[in-house]
Amino acid sequence: MSGKPPSAALASILAKSSAHGSVRVRPVRRGPSGGASSSIGAVCISDATAAGSGSFREQGVAAAIAGDMPAARLAFLSHLKAEAGDAAAWEMLAQCELEGGHAGSAARCAGEASRLRPLWAQALLTLARSLAAMGELVLASHALDAAERADRPQAPSSSSSSSSSS
Repeated sequence: MSGKPPSAALASILAKSSAHGSVRVRPVRRGPSGGASSSIGAVCISDATAAGSGSFREQGVAAAIAGDMPAARLAFLSHLKAEAGDAAAWEMLAQCELEGGHAGSAARCAGEASRLRPLWAQALLTLARSLAAMGELVLASHALDAAERADRPQAPSSSSSSSSSS
């Protein structure tokens, strides 16, 4: 991005992004049972699950919750070597990349999540954030529009529902 003040496109992106809520790792909060819980992307995890877990994906989630994005990134990459079709892991890796200042890599990861799960608003929002960080405001706006459409309930089709013959 150049040294120009934020444009109307960026203001639009920020407004749409805040309307959809934050896509970032949320701070730890106390759950109903008293244990801490948090979420990243569309995956929720509790202390009990994170503490004894050995899977790379769960280690990545736990590291992200703890704020250790480099460790989370490595864990998600290890997980994705075995489970390349895991859209949620791609989206979480994109968040880690974005948090680490690697917007281009974040956009590629979020794009892969969107390819695997085409109408998933979470991946589209992360893609929009990544594109905005790269200065690609028009593309980011398109990704936000797609996320907004993905969140809307589908209207029932009105194809000849009243075809009665007399």
